[in-house]
Amino acid sequence: MAQLNTPLINELLFLVAQDPDFETWRQKGKIPTGVVKQLCAALKTDSRFIGQPARFYTSAIATVNYIYKSWLALMKRCLRQSFANAVPTRRQNSLVGNA
Repeated sequence: MAQLNTPLINELLFLVAQDPDFETWRQKGKIPTGVVKQLCAALKTDSRFIGQPARFYTSAIATVNYIYKSWLALMKRCLRQSFANAVPTRRQNSLVGNA
């Protein structure tokens, strides 16, 4: 099973990351519903993935959605934290102005 499903998951991960809208999704912290499913539907005709049981496709879609949901949430949190650390607060501004 892993010999068939892992390459499909890897290909889906790659295709999502190569999408022109990926940067927008990264900033929003979320991939729109159905994107991974559409990409997987296109791969069903690829000779590397033809003839797999439907549960393999469903599993690959769920896995890729889970991976990106987790990763994008983490990136969004890191971005918020770095932005919060980079922008001085009013208190910091007043201390700098008085120094």
